[in-house]
Amino acid sequence: NQDLMLRSFGYAREAGGWTVYVDEFELISSQRMFNLGRYVERMLISARRDGTSVVTSFQAAAWVSKHATRQARFAVIWPTGDRDMIENIAKSMGRDKKQLMAAVDELPPWHVLVVPRGKNGGPFICTSAPELALAA
Repeated sequence: NQDLMLRSFGYAREAGGWTVYVDEFELISSQRMFNLGRYVERMLISARRDGTSVVTSFQAAAWVSKHATRQARFAVIWPTGDRDMIENIAKSMGRDKKQLMAAVDELPPWHVLVVPRGKNGGPFICTSAPELALAA
């Protein structure tokens, strides 16, 4: 599995034009698990030049490179009480941490907050999947 992921990262980077979704980026990056973070980081740094989009998701940032948020145009946050996580995302996205914390605190169940990069990047966007919104 590790070898297959390594080869797919290499192919996507070399070929260009791909969208690569890296689920559980913390596990992929962890030195105890897959230890493939450096290959994803390389794509995050050179993705635009190569015509590649890289989307990462993670629950905790323990092994996750700062490139995962620093290079992002948008961040998506689920409701969380982890103030350090919110502060790190605010810092990485160039947003006011108090405003971001207040917005996350107000999220209804089953909703997420989309955070555009930079103070002039636009407003926070609260959204949810239509099926979940109807069922709630």
